Amino acid sequence: MCKQFGIKHLRATPYHPTGNAFVERPHRTYNSIMRTFLHKYGKEFDETLPYACRALNTHAFDGTTVSPYELVFGMKPIDPNSAALIEKHCLWGKPAAERFQSPQESIQLLRARLDEVRTQLTTARLQVLRRNQSLLRQVQYSHKYHVGDLVLRWTPNPGGARQMYGKLAYKCTGPYKIVEVNPRNPDVYRLVPLGQPNREPTSHHVRELCPYITRP
Repeated sequence: MCKQFGIKHLRATPYHPTGNAFVERPHRTYNSIMRTFLHKYGKEFDETLPYACRALNTHAFDGTTVSPYELVFGMKPIDPNSAALIEKHCLWGKPAAERFQSPQESIQLLRARLDEVRTQLTTARLQVLRRNQSLLRQVQYSHKYHVGDLVLRWTPNPGGARQMYGKLAYKCTGPYKIVEVNPRNPDVYRLVPLGQPNREPTSHHVRELCPYITRP
């Protein structure tokens, strides 16, 4: 089917979000919006999804003033408040004569606008890629842990698949105790749950960890 429709099928590493950042990055934004609605307003997944979609589709791309909505429809999105203020009847005097564009004029203007927008998006995308690559080269994990330290671990689903909130739950679990530092990579630590020294240690990168702070 991919060959029939000219689709280039690319595979990504499973359970590895950084291997498919083009898809997973919007998912992180969706989850953040829906997590806020869930914990702050008590709204369920099916209720918050339309709001998350509208927020992303009407938000301008980074480095531009163009949103996905405008890229598809060729016009700025109208928010509900603006739509409610639109008055169909003139309050003073006679309404001005309306001028309608012919289909040919409308198509020409739309194509010109889309060509201009695509040029802006291509330029902005290249700038963002260069900036991200520059930041990626500068990434350094300055926080170092030692054997015996207590840490918390970020996990995508701390309550398991059957938890009510599931993926939208807060992601910090623990505490865990560091029992070993990887000799080949000092940014990788071996952890066991606190109070369970007989458990098999598991390896985790420093980016998955945060300090466990106890009250004095």
